Amino acid sequence: MKKGSGILITLLILAFGVSSCKKATVSVQGSQWTFNGITHTGSSTIFATAYATYLMEANEVISDSLTNYVMMEFGNLPANNEKFSVVSTATPDSGQCVIALGYITAAHIPTLVAKGAGSSTDSVLVTIVNGKYHFSFSGIVMNEYETFTGLSGTLIQQ
Repeated sequence: MKKGSGILITLLILAFGVSSCKKATVSVQGSQWTFNGITHTGSSTIFATAYATYLMEANEVISDSLTNYVMMEFGNLPANNEKFSVVSTATPDSGQCVIALGYITAAHIPTLVAKGAGSSTDSVLVTIVNGKYHFSFSGIVMNEYETFTGLSGTLIQQ
């Protein structure tokens, strides 16, 4: 499979993985994101390097039938103190990342709510603390059907 072959394939893979594992999630202190004035707290936060991509995903299990998520795909394996530009393309290059927000229903159907618009000032800072990845971002411009501003948060690898 081609690296970064598309956010939809990634979302489908994650939808099945999240829905089948959500009963075993563990609360993670510090993993949260805010969008449209609502703060979400991650029930699970995963950093994976499968399928020749580098993915960070945080999930907030609302109920057995609804999970909110924020997902980032990186163009290269992040290094400590590396800053990634947010882009709106389907395939991020080295030094770039794609951010998506959405939810997954009990029927394993991922729904994209918004994705990073690729504003020139938007970035994600990656730090590594005690071997765990931390992803920090603030004021990210998001769009899909309309433009939203202010996606902010810190995600910490579980």
